[in-house]
Amino acid sequence: MLYSKITAVVVAILPLSVTARFYYPTATNVRLYSEPSFDGEVQDPYIRRCTDLDPPLRHNLGSAEVKRGHYCRLYRHQGCAGYEGFVDEGSWPDLLQYDTQSVFCDIKQYD
Repeated sequence: MLYSKITAVVVAILPLSVTARFYYPTATNVRLYSEPSFDGEVQDPYIRRCTDLDPPLRHNLGSAEVKRGHYCRLYRHQGCAGYEGFVDEGSWPDLLQYDTQSVFCDIKQYD
């Protein structure tokens, strides 16, 4: 009886720990702003999965800070459809030329 309860708890927790390793907010790695020059509302996208931008960033991505070893692809539709542009590591003070609705951010793979 005790063994089955412990097994049930382990089986319930294991997928959460695996998921947390791959899909985590990148608060310290990528930061998106609704205004140019790193001002306005902020959204921290996920790593290794598509992030649909929340208003007011949707259709209004103003700037981005991307830490070393990361990058983001910009898409003009939700669900990361309709590739629009690419931001590599560094500071991107003016991204208003893009009509971005979603982003896919990831960690660079170095050989």
